[in-house]
Amino acid sequence: MPKKWELAIYFLAGLVIIVALGLLLNFWHSRNNLPPRRVSNYSLFRKQNPLTFENYYKGDYPPNLYRPVAPWTGRLILPDVSIRNKQINSQSSQQAVFFEVHHADAQHQNLLGKVVNLQWENRAVVNDYRRRTTRDISFTAKTWESIKSGNIHPDRLNNWQAVDPLESLTGARLEDDVIVSIAPVRVREYPQGDITLVIASEPEQVVGSFYGLVQIIAREKSNAGDNSGNNSGSDRFLVRHFNQVSRQFDGSPEVIIIPQVIADREGVLRSTNQDIEKSPFNATGWYVYGAKNSQGSFTVEALEPREILQVIPQITEVTTAKKRNYLEQQLWQNLQKNTASSALLTNPISAPWQEGDRAIVMHIFGGIGGKKAEPKALGIFVPGHFSYGTAQVIREPLTGELRWRLTYHQVYAHNPDGIIAGKVNWAEYMGNLERGWLGDRPVADALIRFPPVTEDYDFGGNKLSVMGEFTTQLQVMMARYRTGNGTGAALVTPATSCVQDSNQALYITIQKITNQVAQSPQIQTWLQANPDHPQTQRFNQLITLGEALEQELVPLGIIRADWQEQVTEGTKTKRDSSVLGDFFSGITTWRTLLPRPAFDRLAQIFLDQGADLWFLRTNQVGGNDPDILPLAPTAPFS
Repeated sequence: MPKKWELAIYFLAGLVIIVALGLLLNFWHSRNNLPPRRVSNYSLFRKQNPLTFENYYKGDYPPNLYRPVAPWTGRLILPDVSIRNKQINSQSSQQAVFFEVHHADAQHQNLLGKVVNLQWENRAVVNDYRRRTTRDISFTAKTWESIKSGNIHPDRLNNWQAVDPLESLTGARLEDDVIVSIAPVRVREYPQGDITLVIASEPEQVVGSFYGLVQIIAREKSNAGDNSGNNSGSDRFLVRHFNQVSRQFDGSPEVIIIPQVIADREGVLRSTNQDIEKSPFNATGWYVYGAKNSQGSFTVEALEPREILQVIPQITEVTTAKKRNYLEQQLWQNLQKNTASSALLTNPISAPWQEGDRAIVMHIFGGIGGKKAEPKALGIFVPGHFSYGTAQVIREPLTGELRWRLTYHQVYAHNPDGIIAGKVNWAEYMGNLERGWLGDRPVADALIRFPPVTEDYDFGGNKLSVMGEFTTQLQVMMARYRTGNGTGAALVTPATSCVQDSNQALYITIQKITNQVAQSPQIQTWLQANPDHPQTQRFNQLITLGEALEQELVPLGIIRADWQEQVTEGTKTKRDSSVLGDFFSGITTWRTLLPRPAFDRLAQIFLDQGADLWFLRTNQVGGNDPDILPLAPTAPFS
């Protein structure tokens, strides 16, 4: 039996947790009851957008200087409700949105600039995904309150019936300005001239149509009539392109535009071009994403420092003690502005990272301090934000070198910036000049390579993919966030948040893969016949990892009803929940209440299981903004 002093400690610890939960509940409640009638950052930024959609795919883009962002990119366009209702009522057609083609593969260059249909492929796995995520949307009182406070909700979809995940992505903002890449794509051309692109997976949000690699030489001096609003000079910069032969920045010179975006509604610049040419990252160059404007000048919409995503770690640790020390002490130790670092926590027997390697991404960002500091939760917490994603080592065509390709799977509540829950590539989510976090927040990405998770299984023809299942569960969660599960609003509560619901997807993945193996006689027979096979050993490691993760995600051993419902793929629509219900749901999974404790503990679990972790850290990278400082996310309960 526990001793009295042990019981006292347990009691005090429980009391601290309950008090902390109560304080956080109050914070979340106040966060969702913001002062009414505030302008959104999205509306502010839209007024200054330097590009027009008509010019995205036009102009001369020499392939040695610029490459398309993806083989297929374009703009999503929401059909008029009358057209859409005809599609639903027709027996011969499926729901579709419109897609303005900005780039197409070599066989379909004739489609550039055309508006075509975009719809889901009609097959079982896709139909099941649509079934689980299609919702009738009817805004609630909380949704209207959130809109008044300046958050962006799918206004155009209100009172629509059977909104599927492609429509919820297309209609997520107030205008048709969502740019995506799609893959794989099937092109169907009909005799009457109609063209339909058919996809089987969610489009990925991207920025721009083309990208190049440049070094900034100098800013042009401001001249009469310049309307940039930048007192230090023009928004036009002389750059030199990367030379694939010399491997230096002695290629073609060009004058490009790096716009100085306006401040958000809190007075904070998401990015600045001030002294961008003096940045320490200018030496290795910037990937610039955008397109040419009507005057033929390449206009930058997003910046991506080349150095950050190179597959070259600055720090490598192999001992258990040093890896733990890095995670607990060093990861957030250096918060100096305009700095970045990469660290590989690995094992002596691990193979080098090479082209094609995949990883799960665990993402977290911190806060903004300095003269224009954002308010802390309860005056002491920097909550931050948590999400998962995927990464792959690719060979970048402009340099021929290995680099990371990161795609975030953002379970993201409705917000004033117009950031949309869904698949988002690094340049759009981090590097976007208007709504990216590269320039104004400290960020950490943990890229986790663990073969039991990142490599697929083939048990005598019975194939399983943990990463595939995980991304599927995240897609379901992201689609539900876009519609607010029918309410039109995904709002932050102790039971519903980026960290809680991202980890709900992880929990569901563990349970489904385990159940699938346990319930398959063929797989069980294969495992018993091949006890020493590498796949069997990998699967046994997966079981051990699953047990450790479940203990972390469900520390009290009480499975939340909403989590259990998703394991069985229920489709119940969750409307506005009660404050008390949210509170008790939060208690059962309290270790995933805040981003930083969840990030730290999950990273340590993967390390303990033998995974390799590659950390990418940035601190307000870009131009010089003296009014802000990076703040690490707070780590209570860690």
